[in-house]
Amino acid sequence: GDDLIATYDLVRANGVLPLGAVGRCRYEKALPEIDEMAAAVRAHQEGERLDPREVDLRLDGERVTGWIRDLWPKGQLTYRFGSAKASAELAMWIHHLALQCVAASGDPRESVLIARDKKKGAAKIVRFNAIDAIDARARLAELVRWFRVGQVLPRRCGPEAARVYAEARREGASEDEAADAARKK
Repeated sequence: GDDLIATYDLVRANGVLPLGAVGRCRYEKALPEIDEMAAAVRAHQEGERLDPREVDLRLDGERVTGWIRDLWPKGQLTYRFGSAKASAELAMWIHHLALQCVAASGDPRESVLIARDKKKGAAKIVRFNAIDAIDARARLAELVRWFRVGQVLPRRCGPEAARVYAEARREGASEDEAADAARKK
């Protein structure tokens, strides 16, 4: 709304926009999408932000440490104005699994990623529901094992191509068809 129009000078000063009328037009064109994204984020930020949760897990001889931040009464929230790339979804999934492992009774256990869907020009919401802590720990341990493998073997594809492959297989494509789709990515 009005706050977004008022920030035009700040955005322009940061060098994000082209100069002159072209920059002003791009900014105004983006306002509805920015408004929608901001509304989606505000809807998940109801209440007071919760204290971070410390992660200190032993998984198959590996230690996984860190912090789960951006916790709200509705759950863990990550947002970005960029598109929801596979790497962002994977990072959110890892944080979600860690949250399931360390959540205390009464803690929110849902995780939400809000990002842009460039094709639709709208907010994309990726939601992970609560899962059993034992299952989350097993899935996180599996990801740690795959991470270790990835440290010693050459990577065959990046996260985007891997997502295309997985989606194609889920939709019934053969391994060869899915691999062809991933190669095009």
